[in-house]
Amino acid sequence: MLQAEEISLGRDDSGRQKYAHYISVKDTLLRMFNDASVQNQIEDSFQRESKPNIFQDFSDGSVIKDHPIIKNVKCIQIILFQDAYEFFPLSPTAGTYKCVGFYFVLGNMDPNSRSQVDVIQLIEIVKEKDLKYFGTEYCLKKLLDELKVLAETGIMFKGETLPVIVTHMCGDNLGQNFIGSYVECFNTYYFCRFCEITRAQIKKDPSRTNPLRTPEDYDKTVRELELENKKIKKGIKGNSVLNEIPFFHVCNPGQPPCIAHDILEGIGKKDFALYLKYFIEVRGWIDFVTLDKKIKNFKCLGRDAADSLAPLDIDLRKIRGHASEVWVFIRMFPFLIGEYIQDQDDQVWQLCLKLKLICEYVFAPQISTKQIVKLKELIGSYVSVRSALFSKELQPKHHLICHYPELITYFGPLIRLWTLRFEARHMFFKNAAKSANNFINITKTLANKYVLNFAYKFSGSLLSTPISFRQADASIIVMDQIVPDIVKLLREDLNFNQTLQSVSVHGTLYTPGLWVLLGSERKNLLVGEIVLILYNGSGLKFLVKVHQATNSFKGYYCILEDYDYASVLQDKLEDFYPLSAYQYQGHQCLTLKHSSPFVDQ
Repeated sequence: MLQAEEISLGRDDSGRQKYAHYISVKDTLLRMFNDASVQNQIEDSFQRESKPNIFQDFSDGSVIKDHPIIKNVKCIQIILFQDAYEFFPLSPTAGTYKCVGFYFVLGNMDPNSRSQVDVIQLIEIVKEKDLKYFGTEYCLKKLLDELKVLAETGIMFKGETLPVIVTHMCGDNLGQNFIGSYVECFNTYYFCRFCEITRAQIKKDPSRTNPLRTPEDYDKTVRELELENKKIKKGIKGNSVLNEIPFFHVCNPGQPPCIAHDILEGIGKKDFALYLKYFIEVRGWIDFVTLDKKIKNFKCLGRDAADSLAPLDIDLRKIRGHASEVWVFIRMFPFLIGEYIQDQDDQVWQLCLKLKLICEYVFAPQISTKQIVKLKELIGSYVSVRSALFSKELQPKHHLICHYPELITYFGPLIRLWTLRFEARHMFFKNAAKSANNFINITKTLANKYVLNFAYKFSGSLLSTPISFRQADASIIVMDQIVPDIVKLLREDLNFNQTLQSVSVHGTLYTPGLWVLLGSERKNLLVGEIVLILYNGSGLKFLVKVHQATNSFKGYYCILEDYDYASVLQDKLEDFYPLSAYQYQGHQCLTLKHSSPFVDQ
C-alpha cells in the first residue's frame, strides 16, 4: 500500500510548524505496472506511429519527436500538473487552507485513458501560502530528487529497466508563471512566457510574435540577473526548479498553454460580450431583454444539454458560466443571434464567426499541417481587426493565442494537454475535506484519503471498459420489423446481431438520432444520422442515413434532405464526437464541436 510521507518545512513567522505531504512517484508507478490494462497501454505506446502531416497527440509534437532520450529508447513518460484550489472560496477563511496539488499522469497511455480522472495520481500536496513562504526549491526537493534518480537509474517494467522522463508541466497561466519563475503579473513590460515581446511591440503590431524563448536565452537571462543583482529581467525572476529535472527545461518548451483558460475563461468570455454590446448598443439590431430571453429559452440538445446557457450579464462585461458552458455558448452563438444580423459583411459579425472557427481548430483532437497554416492566418487576422475596431485594450491572452499555431507543432493538439481534466481531480480532495470537517493539518488528511482511495481503485482494473451499456438497452435484431434497405446492410455481417438503445464508448454517449461526421465530398461534409446501433460482443457498428451538409459560412452547416443508408464501424469514424441537429430557419443544422483534418481537404 502507498504511504504518504510527511515533509517538515519548518516554522513560519508565527512560529507554527508547517508540513507538506508527499507520495513517491516510483511507488505509485510500480503499483500501476501491476495492472494488466496499464501494462497493455505502455507496451502499445512503444509501437505507436504518427500519421504524415497529422497531429493526433502530444507524441506527434517535436518536443517528443526530437527528445534526446525518448526518440532513441523506450521510456516511461510523465506529464506533471500543478494547480491551487480553494475549499470555501466565498467564506471568511478563503485562502487560509488553500492548497496546491502536484500530480502526474502516465504519458504512455492513450488520450482516452489519460482523460479518466482515476489515472491522475497525486505526488505532493502543500498549502499555497507555505509553498510561497518556504519556496518551491525547498518544498519540492523530495520530488526533484526522486525525478533525477528515476531519469538516471530508471524503473523496472516487465523485466526491463526504463528511464522515467518528464515531458511537460501543465497548469493555468498564473501557476505556470509561478513554477516557471516568470513574473506573475501580466501587466508588466515583458508578460509572455513563450517569447520576449514587449508591450510597445504589441501596441505597434497586435498580432506580432517574437521567436520562442530557448533554454539558452532563459539561462543567459538568469545569469545576468545574478550578475546585475536584479529581481526581474525580461519577465524572468530566477531559475525555475523544473530545470533541475533531467532532460527537461521550461523553454524547451516544456510548459504548454491551457486553451480552456486562455479562450473559454479569457478572450471568449470578454470578446463575445463586447460584440453583443456592439450589436445591441451600436447597431440596434436586437435589444438586451429579447436576447436574454432567447438565451434562457434556448434548448440545448443531446450532449450539449449537460451544459446549459447562462443568462447574460446585465452590464455585458463577460459571458457568464464555467468553461464548458462558455464553449456551448460559442457553438450556439449563430443560432442565438444569427437571424438578427442585418449585414452579413459587418466586420464585428465576421469577427464572431472567425473566433468560433478558431475555437474549432484549437479544440480539435487532431489537426493537419494545412489547418495549422490556416489557423495562423485566422488568429493573426482576428487579433489585428479586433484591435483596430475596438478601443478596449487587448488582453495578454490575445497575444498568447497568436503562439498557438507554432506551439501545436511542439505539443501536438493543445487539447491533449489542457487542464480541465486535471482540474476534475480536485473534486475528490474538495469532497474529502468537506466530509472530514476538520482542517487541522489538512494536507495530511487529504494525502491519507487519497492513499486509501488509490488502494480501492487498484483492487480491480484501473481503466474502465471502453464500451459500456445497460443490458436492458440491448435486444436481438428482428429482421421482419426492419425496412428492406437496412436489412441488406444487416446481412453484411450477421455477427452484429444485437441492437442497443444507447452505448458509451470511452465516456462518449451514442444514441439513435445523433449525427456523426463521415468525411467530405466536393467541399460539403458527409454526415450520418444514427438509425441503429449494432453490437457483436466486442465492437460497434452504426447504421446511418448519409446526408451532405453544406457550409453556410454563418457558423453552421445545413443538412441536405437527400440521403442513402450506409454502415460504419464506430472505431473507423473520421470523428468520434456525436452531434445534435438543431432546427434553424427551416433547416436541420449542425454546429461543430471541433474541426477535423478532412474538413479542409
